[in-house]
Amino acid sequence: MKKLIYILTFLLVLGFVFAEDITYTTIPSIEMDEDEDYVIDLEDYFAPAVVLSYEIVDLSSNDINMTIDDDTAELTITPEADWYGTFTFSIKATWSEQSKTLTPDAISVTVNEVADIPELKEDIPDQKIESGENVTIDLSKYFKHGDGKTMVFSLDSNMSNINAYFKDSKVTFVPDLDWYGNESASIVAKDSSGNEGLSNNFIIEVVLGDRPPVINSYTPTSSQVSLKVGESMMFSITASDENNDILNYQWYFDNVPLSGQNSTSYTYQASDPGHYSIAAAVTDSVYSKKQEWTVTITSEDSGEEVIQAESQCGNNIIETGENCGTCPADASCKEGFICQDHKCILEKKSNASLIIILIIIVLFVIGIIAFIYTKRKRKKYGFSEPVIKEKLEEDSKFKVGRDVLKEKPIEEEKPKLKTQTIKEIEMPDIYPQKTINPDIDLKEPVKTVDLVMLKSYIRDNLNKGFSKDQVRKKLEAKGWSKEKIDKAFAEYKY
Repeated sequence: MKKLIYILTFLLVLGFVFAEDITYTTIPSIEMDEDEDYVIDLEDYFAPAVVLSYEIVDLSSNDINMTIDDDTAELTITPEADWYGTFTFSIKATWSEQSKTLTPDAISVTVNEVADIPELKEDIPDQKIESGENVTIDLSKYFKHGDGKTMVFSLDSNMSNINAYFKDSKVTFVPDLDWYGNESASIVAKDSSGNEGLSNNFIIEVVLGDRPPVINSYTPTSSQVSLKVGESMMFSITASDENNDILNYQWYFDNVPLSGQNSTSYTYQASDPGHYSIAAAVTDSVYSKKQEWTVTITSEDSGEEVIQAESQCGNNIIETGENCGTCPADASCKEGFICQDHKCILEKKSNASLIIILIIIVLFVIGIIAFIYTKRKRKKYGFSEPVIKEKLEEDSKFKVGRDVLKEKPIEEEKPKLKTQTIKEIEMPDIYPQKTINPDIDLKEPVKTVDLVMLKSYIRDNLNKGFSKDQVRKKLEAKGWSKEKIDKAFAEYKY
């Protein structure tokens, strides 16, 4: 009996299990920020919980990453960096024991935009340069902005001995001249919304570059030394090096190295009269400095300066010890050079002569222009402008001015014209077709005007289209002499 009860109970439970369907509670719409993840426990919405498997289907955006943990049944939603917007997806639930599947309606997700700020991608490394050099850093390699906004860079704090110059996304650090040491720097990046991002502190180290040695003092202090035959003198130098390099010395006599003379001093014994050079060179294996003396040896007997026993100044041959200072007759300087400190150097010439020549040329050009201008005025008017002005001012009926010759004179009295038939004269083809009455339209001359006014009269009536003969006859009829008329026509420029 018990066995029967167990069997019936087992069959009842088994039937109840196989008869159950997958159930689903609607997942509400989701709202999240672009920079965060969103997690959903699917077991809160699907049943039975322990026997279902899940799959993401119908995802409407490629900018979303979605994963499901099989052990916990948790769904994680992760937007791509700086992506925001709306998308949908569905969950497919499967019950393998019953071979049942459930795909509810699509779930809506809204991703909100979050304003980004300038961000340091990686630390700016320390910089090391030599004194006198510069270093430039491209800040776009170290900063980023999630929204792609343009960033403006500046120095977080001033430095004492290093200057920073910004251009676009680059900064150039320039140390003070001859300064070396190290200073700390940091960079501020700011976007158009005023959001800021700060870099790490980095060190700019300025090291002393390789410098040449310096000759601090030397004896004798004069570069010109005089000795007598048989006398001796010690030459010496003191030198230093900013890099603390080991210094080497070498002495020279007439530019020939002296064997074994590698200390800071050298003693010279005068033997033969003449002019010689003694020099000391100090080097740090890269750079070198040199100090040179000119030594004049005189005869022990006379005490007078000589060139050399075998040399002769004035023989037109440049011999040992002769230069522009010791023997200008043989070693004179070329044209354009002068002798200074026994050496020929380029002579500096004054620019005064060139300036004077340029001034003369300018004045000459101005004179030519003035002459041409005056000559053209005389040709145009027959008289110079002052003469014309004087003549016109004598008669108050005319205005004094540049266009006075175009003004019509005020006629005192006109003789009464005889009544006659008016003949029409056709204008030349180059003027608009119109008829002109010679007795009315022809400009009346005034007997008191001078030759300038007569030429103006001729010009005005010729421009109206009258012929020379018509103008000439009209003038003769008004009492003008043939001589004045001929002169006016001869001087008038057509």
